Amino acid sequence: MDNSSDQVRAIDESSLRQYFRRVLEVSPGSGRKQIRQSRDRISGRLRERLLLAQGEERERLERAMVLVNTAFDCLSNNERFTDYFNRVNSGEIDVFTPQEMPPELGPPIKPPPRKQAERRQAQTVERMERIASLIADAVRSAGAEEAHRQTKTDGKLPNADVFYETIYDVARNAGRRVKKEELADAEKSGKYNIDDECINELDAVIEDTAEIVAHKEYDRLESMAAQLPPTQAKNKVTALILAGLILFLVGFYGWYAMTQGPVMVQKAGSGSANPGQIMPNSYDSTQTEVMFDPGYSVPPLKELSVIDKLISTAGFAGLCGPPSDPSKAGASAFQSGLKSAMAGNVNEAISYFFESAKFDDCKAEALYCIGVLQAQSGRFDEAIDAYSKSLIKNPAFSQAYYNRALCHHVLANSLLRAADNELKEKCSRHLQSAVKNYGLALRVDPRLSQCLYNRAWTYYLLGRNGDAINDLDAAAKISSMLTAAEYNRNLIINALNPGANVPVAAVAPAPPVGPVGPPGP
Repeated sequence: MDNSSDQVRAIDESSLRQYFRRVLEVSPGSGRKQIRQSRDRISGRLRERLLLAQGEERERLERAMVLVNTAFDCLSNNERFTDYFNRVNSGEIDVFTPQEMPPELGPPIKPPPRKQAERRQAQTVERMERIASLIADAVRSAGAEEAHRQTKTDGKLPNADVFYETIYDVARNAGRRVKKEELADAEKSGKYNIDDECINELDAVIEDTAEIVAHKEYDRLESMAAQLPPTQAKNKVTALILAGLILFLVGFYGWYAMTQGPVMVQKAGSGSANPGQIMPNSYDSTQTEVMFDPGYSVPPLKELSVIDKLISTAGFAGLCGPPSDPSKAGASAFQSGLKSAMAGNVNEAISYFFESAKFDDCKAEALYCIGVLQAQSGRFDEAIDAYSKSLIKNPAFSQAYYNRALCHHVLANSLLRAADNELKEKCSRHLQSAVKNYGLALRVDPRLSQCLYNRAWTYYLLGRNGDAINDLDAAAKISSMLTAAEYNRNLIINALNPGANVPVAAVAPAPPVGPVGPPGP
């Protein structure tokens, strides 16, 4: 009887976890945050291809999306992994069929090798099983002990990501110690045929068991955090003073914005901060995303000689303020979204903002806030889409242009060192979009110094050094506190002309903070 098909279907837990890690391009022991970021990155790549795909190509990409989500679910949830593992070995799912592994995600991994029991003498198999069992026990015990040690606190819990990494490292090191001791004993006896493949399997037991233990304790930590009472201010007087200071700053910003600050809250004309300037319209907002000029290209990295010395870009503009009129349709959901965002519940906040965006009174601001939260989560393509929809509703939204530009800027940075010509062209398009979006933000608010500072960065990456120096000069004149602009300017000048000897500060200043978020709806 030919049982080759059964051999192909048979798979152990290590091989299945290895398969899912290869799908998501993550290493053993990756935490929830890394796994989630990798899923979002690969899903974004597939979504881009889906926009143009048809027929069989589209079906293959859709299967790839399903596989990416399945890999994420299984690596981040032990119960889902066990269920999927059982379905594979029962023959319900054939994980090695080529259709389940589209070329967009790389070649499929080979079926696992024949069981060691079919290749090795019985005593070696028995010894290996004993060592694997001792390793697994040591890993589980060390991980659980370290987890309980870290959570035995007086109402304070450790940072979740650091906690996960610590548990994983402690558990893995315990397994490695047991493996080293047991293999030394086995080698002394001379009875066993323990080859490199045996050692690799023991390493897989260590990595996979440590990963499972770390995820399990991570879940327990989240459960403990959910049961903690909300923190109370230790000093009510201090809390009241801080609240008063915040209210004063919000009020001052509102007065400044209505008089001489960002033009977004004013109509262009004789009374605006930028009289005579034509405000951007929906066409302007859209063409920055789809129209690209010829002749733009990123120069070779050797020409960007100070790229690793320049101070990084200013950060994203923050969330909108609270609704100015609580009676507006959608204002209640908008306020709930802000509260959830401040509490760190990003997905819940996005849901509230989507609910608020159903109403015209809050649409532009709610979509903008969705973009802010998606960008914070590393979902830059989705954030760009949210900002674009916000700008359709309000084409004179300076912070939305600024943040959309910065999303393009970040995506371009990820492609800057790519060798593939298609990726280089994509990098150039992202930088062009960033330049145009920064330009539109400056049409709305010419005094947005962070915008000039960041645009100088995009000019530099496109090899337009003169434009970069001009923007840095302008940024420094608008805000004397923007010391990073002068620092970057002098670095670029010295790189272009070594004889200039323009003085550069010995200690690099901190990167600029992002602009203040816009007023609420």
